[in-house]
Amino acid sequence: MKVEKVVKICRAEFVVDISELGEKDPLMQNATRSFESLKVPWYTTTALDRQGSDYFLKRVKTPHGAAFDLIALNTGSLQAKYLTNGLVEKARLKWRIVVGFHPMEACNTTIEQNETKQVPVSLYTIFQKHGVASG
Repeated sequence: MKVEKVVKICRAEFVVDISELGEKDPLMQNATRSFESLKVPWYTTTALDRQGSDYFLKRVKTPHGAAFDLIALNTGSLQAKYLTNGLVEKARLKWRIVVGFHPMEACNTTIEQNETKQVPVSLYTIFQKHGVASG
């Protein structure tokens, strides 16, 4: 029910689902069916470790005919490297949505090592450099 409230309060026009299983995730499928009354599109990423990659890039067409690049990053210490070493350039569309699998301030956490480290380079600065709006 929280998703429904957030969508209504924020007047969201779409939802980005950061999912372990992608579009095959039963929880995501049930959520989209449960909230059909919201009439907003859901865009889904997949878990990166299954792809053997540190990022996910998907070109998405909206119901209104526009398009954007959906980028999901492995939010470890290499995230800045992928943004600065050509990932954003691969995303050639005007609109880019960048999401991470963990909060930016809690990167590099492992099960054995339960401490968090700060991101060494400000993602906000990197986003600005590459034309990614952040908030």
